[in-house]
Amino acid sequence: MAKVPVEHPIDYFTGINENFQRGSGESANCKNAVPKRGTLAIRSGFIKLNAAPVGDIKTVIPFRNTLLVAYGYTIAKLNNGAFEVLKSDCTGAFFECITAIGGSILVLTNGINILKWDDSRLQALGGSPPAGKYPFLHRFRLWLIVGKTLHMSKFNNPELWENDTLVIENPNGGDIIGSVVYQDRPTVFTKSSFHVILGTDPSNYQVIDSSLEIGLAAHRTITEVNGRLYWLDQNFKVREFNGADTIVISDKVKRTLESINRQQAHLSFAEEDGT
Repeated sequence: MAKVPVEHPIDYFTGINENFQRGSGESANCKNAVPKRGTLAIRSGFIKLNAAPVGDIKTVIPFRNTLLVAYGYTIAKLNNGAFEVLKSDCTGAFFECITAIGGSILVLTNGINILKWDDSRLQALGGSPPAGKYPFLHRFRLWLIVGKTLHMSKFNNPELWENDTLVIENPNGGDIIGSVVYQDRPTVFTKSSFHVILGTDPSNYQVIDSSLEIGLAAHRTITEVNGRLYWLDQNFKVREFNGADTIVISDKVKRTLESINRQQAHLSFAEEDGT
């Protein structure tokens, strides 16, 4: 058992599957937490919060002085060793999040509920934002993705939305299922393609088709390590991208990757272990 250094320590068991006996308050689903997107970086396995059991936790979100968790239809915060419910009518508990306005607020989205947290109150993000997923910040704009369309807020105002959009056209790729900002360029993925966006403003953004054959298996496998971008592609190969060229780096673990349950592949995640 190990300690993760957050304000409220979290214990977790390491492991690669769900074949352990879970105790009260433990959840296998926190393995979906991902570093670098506002959620807590943990290893695959079980997690036990040092507080009262709250349910089957899907997302763990440390933000400044608060630890938020999402489970069932609920978002709660850890408060003096117990969980205080902030919202109990969410449509799902798998949230992606990003900090905005210089880190003063946290924006959370599950594709339907678009929320903001400022360390004291959880409420709907203002300005009628699109019901999008895969949020990221670029050039002081909040971006949200709906289907094949990227929506951008106004400059330095995540609560002001008009008609600044980009559409990714790839007849074989379908909807966008992942995003990241890499080398100061928004990069988006479909199931069979990935695209880099050049430019600094909606007036000059240009979509570059980096590949119409290499796609993505799971959004939460996208991670940057030492200036290189990595992800699990639709054929269950780990890709490395340097901004120009893409190579496969997973041949030595090919059998392991090919054993991934196809129906659960979208829950895969990647992390940097720091070694």
